[in-house]
Amino acid sequence: MTHRASFNIVTPRNFLHEMIIPQHENFIEDNSSSRHALLTITLVYHMYEWVHETKFTESHFKSVYPPIEHRMVEKFDLARNITNGTKHFKAKANTHVQLGFSSDFSEDFARPLNIELPNGEQQSADSFLDEMVRFWERQERRGIF
Repeated sequence: MTHRASFNIVTPRNFLHEMIIPQHENFIEDNSSSRHALLTITLVYHMYEWVHETKFTESHFKSVYPPIEHRMVEKFDLARNITNGTKHFKAKANTHVQLGFSSDFSEDFARPLNIELPNGEQQSADSFLDEMVRFWERQERRGIF
């Protein structure tokens, strides 16, 4: 599948390797940057539309991906809420900023940017984005795009 009018980013593979992965690396280098976090979340969420040429819905996701991946539905829904909340300047998901440590430290240390999950627990933006990027890398290996 090839897209038009996107400079040299014309396939989902281009989008992953030229946009998502470098932006994720920028976030890892500065994991206290709201800008890098929000840009990365927006990109990993919109990758769905690049791959499937349709908006994310739980039913579509579950019809396309095997049951082992269904745990990611909640993550995509949260990424959608963060993306749309950012775009429309309306909070649709709870995020928190705190003092924290660089991504270079172990997961035992607090991170500066955190996302509230639907069950009320907190997940660092680091681990949330790592899950989302790894999801797309798995799909590339599976030949989804």
